Amino acid sequence: MMEEWDMRIKKVFIVDSDPLYREKLHCYLERNEHIDIIAFDSAEECLEYLETIPDLIILDYHLDSDFQKTMSGYELLRYAHRSFPEIKVVMLSSFDNHEEDMNSARYGAFDYIPKTESNLSRIENTIINAFQYHQLEQEIQLNRKGLYLSLAVVILLGIGGLSFMVH
Repeated sequence: MMEEWDMRIKKVFIVDSDPLYREKLHCYLERNEHIDIIAFDSAEECLEYLETIPDLIILDYHLDSDFQKTMSGYELLRYAHRSFPEIKVVMLSSFDNHEEDMNSARYGAFDYIPKTESNLSRIENTIINAFQYHQLEQEIQLNRKGLYLSLAVVILLGIGGLSFMVH
């Protein structure tokens, strides 16, 4: 199913304070040999490894921050978006909350998915879409660079031709 994007091993972080859900998601996704998964139970733990630049982060919106004095997933999303905008982030939440969805989108989340038993395949499909999207972004950048180079050559040839005609 994941043959649609380049086959380089993708590094995916799962950040969720619920050990049962984190393990269930980890087991579900590790079936794919093209994904290397690293799981964390807190934003602070994830921050220690963020500079290794994962391809994607699956991030719980709250991370039990309401009950403890810890960084929420939303705060980690904001930090990651500011510091590492190339990292795709998929936000998860135990609540299907429009405000959380909008906040996630505002700070660059690729998608917002309510946590349910049936959403594991949706999460996997979202990961595939994020990798395909990233690949398309890279191809567009390469095409844009090629276009600029071609345009520069045409301009230089045009200027050279004009100076030849003037002499």
